[in-house]
Amino acid sequence: MRRIFLYFFKNVFLYFFVFQVTILSIFIFLTYIEESRTYFSQFHPSFGVVALYYFFQIPALALTFMPIAVLFSFIVCLLTMNRAGEIIAMRAAGLSVSKIIFHFLIISFTFSIIHFFMDSIVLEKSTKKVDYIKNRLIENNKEDKPGSIYWLKNNTDFIHFKDFIPKEKKMMNTEYFYFKKTTMSLERFIKSDYTYFDVKKNKWIFKHNQVVDYGGTKIKNSFYETMNSDLNIDPNIILNFSDPASQNVIKIVESIKKKNQAGQNTLEFYYTLNIKLTNLVIYFVFVILIIPFIFYNERNLENIKSIAICFFIAFFYWFSSAMLKNFVLTKDVGKILGPWMIIFLIVLVGFFRSYQFRKQIY
Repeated sequence: MRRIFLYFFKNVFLYFFVFQVTILSIFIFLTYIEESRTYFSQFHPSFGVVALYYFFQIPALALTFMPIAVLFSFIVCLLTMNRAGEIIAMRAAGLSVSKIIFHFLIISFTFSIIHFFMDSIVLEKSTKKVDYIKNRLIENNKEDKPGSIYWLKNNTDFIHFKDFIPKEKKMMNTEYFYFKKTTMSLERFIKSDYTYFDVKKNKWIFKHNQVVDYGGTKIKNSFYETMNSDLNIDPNIILNFSDPASQNVIKIVESIKKKNQAGQNTLEFYYTLNIKLTNLVIYFVFVILIIPFIFYNERNLENIKSIAICFFIAFFYWFSSAMLKNFVLTKDVGKILGPWMIIFLIVLVGFFRSYQFRKQIY
């Protein structure tokens, strides 16, 4: 049993490596042709910088194409072994179909672990490298671009600012709106030149403040040079400018908690979180699709139809994630259900195809 598993494992990984290298080479080559006429022609980077730019994109691209490459590897492995009569020989020696499926489930689990490892450790570092090469080495930007988060929530209050300086943890041109918790009516308005985070005091400090109080019988205007605030907002919420797609599952969950605390929109983070979770599950789902290939050449059944179905499902899974994102970001329920709907549809097709194939045999 162990030798049979290692034989499956070796063949699948061989075909997977060939598929990944081929797909990545073609994609990077076509992308380079396009960007050399548009993006690179503006800045004229050296060949070494361009090579590094694409080299550090490989982890993100590899994760994108990985599920499709795994599915094609499964199919080619089974078709090749069936053509050589190896599957028939294994079954004649007492290896049941369920045990063959179990071997592929273990291989799927291995790919899922690899995917999680690359997504958790490699992807974030490589994405930072790509951003650095793009901003500093290609576009020659001397400083990181400031953030553009304009509204934050602090309990029942709201703060608005125009710009944020990451290095100084400073919000520029801030406007703070205090509301009564009982009536939710505006109690105080503070307009500051800037607000910065004092690390020693662990507080946000307002500077050069114009204050308008609405709580009394008359509106009162006053000016304060410095004011301590009760802002309960983690600076890392504002400092976190990275795309959720470049973060791992654990960091996305932490970002969702912090953004909910700050009253920020989390739909894209929820969507990305569920996409990353479904990416780990899809390897097991693809095993359902390859069940009919275990029987091929045994009854001389047509396999072109199943290959076409697998091709269609693979590209449907690939393109639907991006297409579904526009719907998800406008529908709150889609942030959870959207990515899993794709998995559910693929499982339905897989079971229907397996059931149909079983009826043809028996």
